[in-house]
Amino acid sequence: MAISPLRKFTSEPLEKLKDTFGRSPLTKAVLDLLMGMVGDIESLVKVIEQTRGKTYSEVAYVGGNAATLVVKVDKAGLEGKDLSSAVVKVEDVALMRPLFRSKPDSKHINRDRNC
Repeated sequence: MAISPLRKFTSEPLEKLKDTFGRSPLTKAVLDLLMGMVGDIESLVKVIEQTRGKTYSEVAYVGGNAATLVVKVDKAGLEGKDLSSAVVKVEDVALMRPLFRSKPDSKHINRDRNC
């Protein structure tokens, strides 16, 4: 049974997203479920942009989970996007590496859970 894509995600405040969507990296099962529900990636890109200028303690995995979901749905979904100063913490740095011309800044893209 296929799940119909959502027309758009309605975003919660970052404080709430941190405790739900950003609590930990997305598991494969959750990622697979969410991929089938994403119709428009722009609302997810806006969530990533909202992490700009924040710290990891303020947003946890919100930006990284949103970025992972965007790239899984559309490999080119983040190309050309200005994610400077966004907090995009991911478990699989290789997934995001093609988006950067140089080595990812470990402050913003980091696998280390202790940052």
